[in-house]
Amino acid sequence: MDDAEHHAYCIIGNAKTVAKERPRFEKLLGASTEGHPDFWHYECQTFGVENARILREKQAQLPVKASRRVFVIETGRMTRE
Repeated sequence: MDDAEHHAYCIIGNAKTVAKERPRFEKLLGASTEGHPDFWHYECQTFGVENARILREKQAQLPVKASRRVFVIETGRMTRE
């Protein structure tokens, strides 16, 4: 990934890939992601409609500490719904 900031990122990989990108997320937030109220890491086997509703509710909230929110969805697959 380049160093430019964007409104969304799609990172394809596994848990190691997510861990490798954590410094980028921390840079975006200006703080550690550990326990940060504006960082949401969601893990599930299958990401479906109900998971998307939860994400939509979370993203509708304003940031608490940072100027933006970071959402990481770690899933094995996504449904077509």
